[in-house]
Amino acid sequence: MWRDNRNTVNSGGCRITQHDMAEDLHNAPQAKATLRVMATTGVAVSRTVSRLEVGLTLLPPVLWVSLSLLLLLLPSGSFELPGDAACPLAGDSLMLSPLIAAGQIHLAQEKSRVRCLPGADLESYSGFISVDKPECGSNLFFWFFPAQERPKDAPLVLWLNGGPGRSSMYGAMFEHGPYQLTNPVSDSVVRRNVTWVKSFSMLYVDNPVGAGFSHTNSCYSRTLNESTASLYSFLQQFMLLFPQYSKNDFYIGGQVGQINLELNKENVQLLVTLLNDLLSGKYVPALGYYIHHQMDSNDKPRMRLKGIFVGSGYCDPEKMLTQLPETLYTIGVYTDFDRRRHIQRVMDGWSSPDHNPYHSTDSPFSTLLEYYLSMDHTFKAFSYYDQRLDSSQEVSRDPALKAFLNKASVKNALHAGGNVFIFEPPFNHYATLEAIQGVRSEMAFLMDHYKVLHYTGNMDIIINVRMTEAFLMATPWSGQADYNNSQRYPWGYNGRLAGFYTQVRNFTRVIIRNAGHDAPADQPEWTLDMMQRFIDDKPF
Repeated sequence: MWRDNRNTVNSGGCRITQHDMAEDLHNAPQAKATLRVMATTGVAVSRTVSRLEVGLTLLPPVLWVSLSLLLLLLPSGSFELPGDAACPLAGDSLMLSPLIAAGQIHLAQEKSRVRCLPGADLESYSGFISVDKPECGSNLFFWFFPAQERPKDAPLVLWLNGGPGRSSMYGAMFEHGPYQLTNPVSDSVVRRNVTWVKSFSMLYVDNPVGAGFSHTNSCYSRTLNESTASLYSFLQQFMLLFPQYSKNDFYIGGQVGQINLELNKENVQLLVTLLNDLLSGKYVPALGYYIHHQMDSNDKPRMRLKGIFVGSGYCDPEKMLTQLPETLYTIGVYTDFDRRRHIQRVMDGWSSPDHNPYHSTDSPFSTLLEYYLSMDHTFKAFSYYDQRLDSSQEVSRDPALKAFLNKASVKNALHAGGNVFIFEPPFNHYATLEAIQGVRSEMAFLMDHYKVLHYTGNMDIIINVRMTEAFLMATPWSGQADYNNSQRYPWGYNGRLAGFYTQVRNFTRVIIRNAGHDAPADQPEWTLDMMQRFIDDKPF
C-alpha cells in the first residue's frame, strides 16, 4: 500500500514520480502492472500503470483525487505485476516453473526481482523452481546475484552449502554474498566489503528439498542420484529463466557445513547421519559428473561447465577416516595409544563381515562416536572446526540466520511467502542416503576433463589437510602420479602469506592459512583472490 512519508509516495522502497504517472496514464492500454494507491481520501484504487521503479514527488492531495478519478476511467481489467513494484502479500510464494513452461520469461524475471528487502540495493532475484513429479510438490529455492563487474560475460557460479539440511543462504549471508547480517532482530541487511559477487554471478540454492526454504510434500531425496537429478532439473529451468547467462562459463562449488549438535549419547545416531551426509562434499562432483553425461542428450539449454571447486569436502570416507586420528595426534589431542586405537576401530568397521557401507547406522562412524564419548572431556574443550578456538569461543551463526529469514517481511521480500526456513536437517528423511559412498571415481573423471579446485583451511580438524590429501592421492586420474610427487609453493596476497598451493594440469590444491572449516568466512579476501586466480587462469 502506498503511504505518505517525508513527501514521498512509496511501497517497500518502490517510488514513483508525477512525470512517470502522467507517462503511464498516456500508455495505459499497454500497461502490464497493477498499482494499488491509497489516496488521501482513504479510498483504495487499483488500476494499471507500467513503470514503478523510479524517483519520487508527492502529488498534492487534490491531484491524488484527480488521479484516482482518472484511474477509474481507464479500461477495466488489471494485468499481472511484472516484478515486485509492490512487495508481495504475506503468504504468497513465487512459483516460477509455470511461467517458464509458458514461455513468459520476462514476466518471470521481473516477478523474481528482489526489490523490497531493506538495505538490499543490488540487483538480485529469488523464488522457487519445481522439480520432481508434479504430485511431489517439490520446489527448490534460490537467490541469484548477477556479477557487479561484467555481468554479461562474468562466470556463473552455483554455490551449495553442505549436505542435507544445510541452507546455502548461509553462504550468501555469512561467507561471500553481497550482504551480511549485523542485527538478526532487524529485517535489513548491509553491504559486505568483500564479496564474490564482485567478479562472479552467484547462484545460491537450498539443496535438497527440505533444506532452507526448499520444500516437498513427501518426495525427499534418499539417494545421491535423486538429489543430483533434482538439481539438474532446477538448472535446466534456471537457464531458461535467465537465458542471457546460459552462454557464460559455469562453475559448481560449495563448502560443507558445520554441525551444531552436542556430542552425547542421545545424539549419537543423529551425529552419525550428519557426519556421513552433511560433511559429504559429494553433491558438487556428482552434479558435475551428471551434467557432463547429459551433454550427449538433447537437453537444452546446454551448460558451459568449465569446472568445479570443493571446500573441506568429505569426498571419500574410506580413505579419509583413518587420517583423522593422525591429525589429532599431531596437534596433541591424542596420545599414541589413542591414535592406534582410533585407527583400529576404523579398520575394524570397514572389514567387519556385517558392515553395510551404505547404511549410516552401520558405519565406522558409529563406533568412532562411541569412542569420542569416552573422551568427552577432551572433545568438549576445543572447536574441531578451528583448532585455534576453545569451545567457549565457538559461536554458531545458525540461530541468527534462522531468525532473520523467518521474519515475515524478509520472507515476503524474498518471495518465500509462508514457507518456514528450516536450518536443521530433517534427519528421518535422509537416514537412508548412501552415507559412506565416496565420489572418488566421479572426481577422477572431472579432474581429467575440467578445471578442479580443492581447498582446505589449515586450522580445520574435522575435515583436515591430511584427510583431504589421503583422498586426493588415492584418486585415480591421469595426473595422479604427478600430483603425488608434486611440491607446495607459497601463495601471497598484498604482501602477506595467504597459504600454499599445488597445480598439476587442470587441478589446483590450496591450503588457506589461518582458516578453519569455514575458510571463506575466516579469510574472505584470500578466498576471493583464490577463486579469481582459479577461474581466470591466473598464476598463484
